[in-house]
Amino acid sequence: MVKKSRFLSQQKIFALILAVIAIGILVALFWQTHQTGNNSQIVEGRDYTLVEKPRRIRDEKIELIEFFSYACVHCYRLEPILKDWLSNQQDEIAFVQIPAVMNEYWKILGRHYFTLQRLGKLDTRHMDIFNAIHSSGKIFDSETKLLDFVKTTAIEFDSYEKIFRSIEVDSDLQKANQMARRLKITAVPTLVVQGKYIVKTGRGMGLKRAKQVAEFLIEKELKTKRSAKAKG
Repeated sequence: MVKKSRFLSQQKIFALILAVIAIGILVALFWQTHQTGNNSQIVEGRDYTLVEKPRRIRDEKIELIEFFSYACVHCYRLEPILKDWLSNQQDEIAFVQIPAVMNEYWKILGRHYFTLQRLGKLDTRHMDIFNAIHSSGKIFDSETKLLDFVKTTAIEFDSYEKIFRSIEVDSDLQKANQMARRLKITAVPTLVVQGKYIVKTGRGMGLKRAKQVAEFLIEKELKTKRSAKAKG
């Protein structure tokens, strides 16, 4: 009888422990959902930071800048997320990509971006080098390697090379570097909303969460514009 009583007591204790563990798991899941779900609170200092000296944006649309590099795998993964989201936001958002040129390799890739931009080829050829690097494992750490790659594409090479080495592209690179320095961009991908807010990806800030934070900040700025218009 004593043994049976001990056995029943042990069962009750074991059941109680399981209940406590289950409750702990449920609390953890609830907290995680609260922190990362669509309705979670977005907090300055944790989810975004303020620009010390904000840029004045005169456009009616809200400006969204993405600092990126073709060499960055996270930028590669963010590309379709932004594309899907922005496809229905063109009336309200002015999206600008700026290549980060923090080292010589990225500078070569940035030169490629601005060359495509000046040739009017970004819509059709932008993903070529992204795919070549992150799907095919190519590395374009010299101008020769990059130019050899361009020869294999449908881009008219003579026109490309002329623009690639032009003063205009030199100027584009210089302006991109100046903008990154002014906004203190240290990593990519980084999103900048309306010249005021910086959203950095990284630990605790996944790509989808970064998009969610940017969306929140854009809506905040749109409300401010609507309110100002309503007041006349």
